[in-house]
Amino acid sequence: MEKLSDPVLIAVFGGVLFLATAVHHISEIVSIGRVGQPIIAWALDGGLAVGVCYAGWRLRKAEFSAVEYQTILSWTVAGAFAGGVLIGLTFLIRVSEGRTLAEPVFPLLLVINGGALMATIGGYYAAKSMSTARKFEEIFDNTYQFTGLLAQDGTIIEANDTALSFGGLERGDVVGKKLWNSYWMDPYEKSQEVIKKAVTEVKKKELFKEQIRIQGEVGSAIIDFSVRPIRDQSGEATRLIVEGRDITTIQRQQEHLTALNRYLRHNLRNDLNKIQGYAALPLDQLSRENYANHMEIIHQTATELSDSAEVVREFTEVASSDESNKSECKLGPVVEEACDRSSIPMSQIEFDMQSEHSVPVNDQIQLVFEEFLNAIGTHIEASSEMIISQTVCYDRIDLEIVCSGFEIPSIELSAFDRAGERSSTYHPGEIRFWLMRSIVRGCEGNVSYSEESGGETRIVLSFNRSGEDNYKQFESAV
Repeated sequence: MEKLSDPVLIAVFGGVLFLATAVHHISEIVSIGRVGQPIIAWALDGGLAVGVCYAGWRLRKAEFSAVEYQTILSWTVAGAFAGGVLIGLTFLIRVSEGRTLAEPVFPLLLVINGGALMATIGGYYAAKSMSTARKFEEIFDNTYQFTGLLAQDGTIIEANDTALSFGGLERGDVVGKKLWNSYWMDPYEKSQEVIKKAVTEVKKKELFKEQIRIQGEVGSAIIDFSVRPIRDQSGEATRLIVEGRDITTIQRQQEHLTALNRYLRHNLRNDLNKIQGYAALPLDQLSRENYANHMEIIHQTATELSDSAEVVREFTEVASSDESNKSECKLGPVVEEACDRSSIPMSQIEFDMQSEHSVPVNDQIQLVFEEFLNAIGTHIEASSEMIISQTVCYDRIDLEIVCSGFEIPSIELSAFDRAGERSSTYHPGEIRFWLMRSIVRGCEGNVSYSEESGGETRIVLSFNRSGEDNYKQFESAV
């Protein structure tokens, strides 16, 4: 037999109350021999019972959850019980006073049925409020955006599951704290100042919006941060709604495409113009030596164009990749494979990878080392040596690459500058360094460059560490 739903149970409960009134008033008609007064009384208490039945029937079409229907049913039963108890206590007091109760059943039924109907109505509005809160929570917690509710002074009242899971946090970790003092903002002083400014300024306007960086359990993110006020009838901002949309990938993709656009517009166009210019020269006006030189230039430029096409392919892959999809990776095997696939002889490379700690990186990490080796391969000499070593720190792993006997041309060093300091064109080697740096930063790492005394070039790739095992390994090592 199919289980009865809660609205049906409410209607059934109302039917039971109506049946009780029917039994009582029919017995009255039989005992006193009159119909009018018992029928009027039945209309009163029985009508209340019919109201409960009707409410249960109408509730079938309401969009309530099982818990919310149970709330209405509980209220209905509790209301009837409370009414019966209250009127029963009054009867008990009267009897204890020695008074005679002429007709106790009718008022008892009247109060019970009235209590049930009023409680059903009250339960409906309670369930409606629960339903509204539930739907709000579903929207609040299931959105892909970071969402939170603040007091007017910036204290966190609530944060949605998306924001909490990004930081690996529980609600108790953040509720009651000022937003700028929370885990998300802890390492970033600039983000803290922006939030303080937002809390102050948004009280006087309807929207504050700015980009900030926040900390996550694995890496950080650039978010499009906004604050909106919730105002009372007087217009005062009593609550603040904060939202954050992760735009890290979008920003990096835009940066990749901007760099690629510059590269295509300037470098490739120049190479094509060079080939067209040399190819257009009349062959009968060239000496054998000039002809050979021209062909060599055309061949060399065509080779560079082929290399540039490979760079474009790699750029496209990086720009379309999901940088948020990170996994644990051991650097040692990745570096050795990249070296093995490079044009640099393995005899010139010395490894000092004494440990194989894991770091959280994305799928493009292999490309980092391949691009680095491709970029320096045109500069390294047969006598040059390269030492690749690994230093394990508490919160990061530094991969140090020291090359002797060569230096990176100054035109290519702009790849290590900030975006605003780059030239309007990209050298073929430079854009590979730029791509390497971009991928490392996408893995929550950093790249630094320096020239040491003695003609050594030092590049350090720093990656964040994660995982309990890594910390245990570090502690055991020290």
